[in-house]
This record gives sequence, C-alpha cells and structure tokens, in this order.
Amino acid sequence: MSFRAERWLLACSIAAAVCAPACIPDRGALGAPIVPAMDVGPPDAPVPPELDAATVSPDDAHVPADRDAYVEPPDAFVGPDPCDTPGETCCPGHACHAGLVCMSGNVCDVADCGNEDRACCVGDLCLGLTACSGGRCVACGALGGPCCAGSTCNDGSMACSGGTCAACGAVGQPCCSGGYCTGGAVCDGTCHPADGARGGACIDGLSCDGLAFCDIIANRCNPCGMSGEGCCPASPPCASGLSCMGPIWDRACR
Repeated sequence: MSFRAERWLLACSIAAAVCAPACIPDRGALGAPIVPAMDVGPPDAPVPPELDAATVSPDDAHVPADRDAYVEPPDAFVGPDPCDTPGETCCPGHACHAGLVCMSGNVCDVADCGNEDRACCVGDLCLGLTACSGGRCVACGALGGPCCAGSTCNDGSMACSGGTCAACGAVGQPCCSGGYCTGGAVCDGTCHPADGARGGACIDGLSCDGLAFCDIIANRCNPCGMSGEGCCPASPPCASGLSCMGPIWDRACR
C-alpha cells in the first residue's frame, strides 16, 4: 500500500471514532428506539420495614398507606349505662333510662316523683298540697310548714314569709293576703301601728289616740292607762275599772 493510501485510511479511522456517538442513531435491531430497562432490583429484594406485616402493630393494621388522608373513627361507648340506676346522675338533657325519671338535684329515681314523701321532680316540682323541701315532697300550707305552689297557705290567717307559712295581720307580723292587718294596724311590708295608735308615730308629732301619750322626743305613742301601765296625762288616766294610784314618782293604773 502506498504512503498516500495509508494516510487516507488513518484519517477515515479518526473521523469515524469522533463522529460515531453523535451521528449514529441509537436503534435496535429492528429500527425501534432503544429504551433503557427499569431497574426493579433483584428478584428477592427485601420488603421495606414500613410495609412489612411483621413490623405493623395491631393498632395500625387497619390504617391505610395514605396516613395523611386517614381519619381515626371515634371510640365506641364502652361500659355500663350511666343513668339507669336510682341515685345516679341524670344523663345530658335530664334523661334517665330503665324507667327512671330525672328528679330534683339532677338524680335518677323511680318514676313516682312529686307525690308526698317522694323525691321532688325536676325543677323542685311536687303534686297536690305538697312542696319540695330538702329534695322531698312534704305537706304544705300549714302553720310553720313550707308554702304551697304560688307562695300560698291553707287559710287567710297565714301568709307565706320566707318560704314558710306564718301567722299574719298583727303588729310585727307579715301582712295577710291583700295587705290586711288587724286591730287598726297598717301594712308596710309588715303590720305596724297606725299613727296615733299605741306604738305608732305621734299624730303631727304631738298627740296620740286612746290610751297612749306622745313621746315628743322619740315621736312615738307610748302605751298608758292599762293595768300596770303609767297613768295617761289626759282624762281618763286609766281604762275603765282602774284607778291611777301610788306616789307621784311611781303612779300607775291599778
């Protein structure tokens, strides 16, 4: 081979080595593009720990793979019914079960609440002539007993005072129904003497009616003229059948 032919072959070899990667298409035997194979690992690759059933706790066995989108269901009620036994606290909404009724004090009890000597119903309610006292329904309206519904008592000689039926009408007692007081007393929350009467204020600060005299300083009609009382300054000094007797410093009606 001539020297010239050798130089030509060498130049072609160099050009082929430089241009082959860029110029020759990457194609398979049938002309289709060659796609690199996906690396799926060896056939017996180990299972990641987070997916291995042996490493999943019983509490997490039901949790799906997408934990961020998972919502834990609420716990179901476990345990005995909390309001089906007498003496237990009522359930929300004043509810009781097993035939019980929510009584006063928010306690479950038997259903006959409101009757005498039974538990008061919700709202301290009782039936008939009974009233709630200490959580029990007791007879009401009698003197010294609790007032009945509507702050009432059994008859007009009593008035409800502080939740108790008390005698009314006399001086120092509660006013009776309609503001009535006995013996000429007047009602001002309680019955008190009228002006001019014994124990009442003086009339115009100067005088009193009947067997009383005006203490100007105290503006009070002080009693006089009755047995053992001082003699009244006016006539008659004593009530009928009595006389003003004794030394001047101790004169009294006897």
